[in-house]
Amino acid sequence: MSSQPFHSPGPKMETLLLCRDNKTVATLFPLIQGTGAGAQVCSDADLAVEMLARWRFDAVIVDCDEVPNGLDVLRSVRAAPSNRNAVAFALVNNTSVGTAFRLGATLVLSKPIARDEARSALQAAFSLMLLGRRRYHRRPIEVPAMFTRTLGQELRVHTVNISEGGACISAALVPNVEDRGSFVFELPGRPTPIVATAEVMWSRAGRAGLRFEHVLNGGLHSLQEWISESFKQELPHRRISEFA
Repeated sequence: MSSQPFHSPGPKMETLLLCRDNKTVATLFPLIQGTGAGAQVCSDADLAVEMLARWRFDAVIVDCDEVPNGLDVLRSVRAAPSNRNAVAFALVNNTSVGTAFRLGATLVLSKPIARDEARSALQAAFSLMLLGRRRYHRRPIEVPAMFTRTLGQELRVHTVNISEGGACISAALVPNVEDRGSFVFELPGRPTPIVATAEVMWSRAGRAGLRFEHVLNGGLHSLQEWISESFKQELPHRRISEFA
């Protein structure tokens, strides 16, 4: 199968599928789409390495036997800074399972690919992909919040987006770079406010970026749950039901 033109993945989850076997692609492609993720199909190892160097993928599926230098691509997933935490699938026939795991595979599927087995593997990968997105990607949310500088000045702000590790805020007056203080906000549907100590990493034009130093009183678990639920609600219900 010839390589498809590729482009920078958008905000939804993205999967890179390196495979030359049309039958395998025909089995996996609709299952990948069933998770709500996009799929970039590639049949050339050099092109796959270039894509891994340029863009972030949530999952990478590598046919280790049919594609020349496929094992090198599997190894390079962990070497690419933006993809070292991606879920890596190895499709194997002659390659041993042990070799695939040593080279960085998260999950291994034996060829020929059985649809039910692939569905179960993607179900497991889907949870890992959501976890990775939850940690590193911010979710849009606009709610009132309070940033209180260490010296006591209170600034009323609004959130723009949020992740486990920080938030973007907006206001007519925002804190300055390197300011530290407490940050308090409420999540929709959650009874207890989230309280965090935070440092201002950047500040300009009525917006500022916060890095959470500590999320207090069990708030991190509540934040993690809300972000995970936010991701799941973003996907069409019919797609989630395929993996329920």
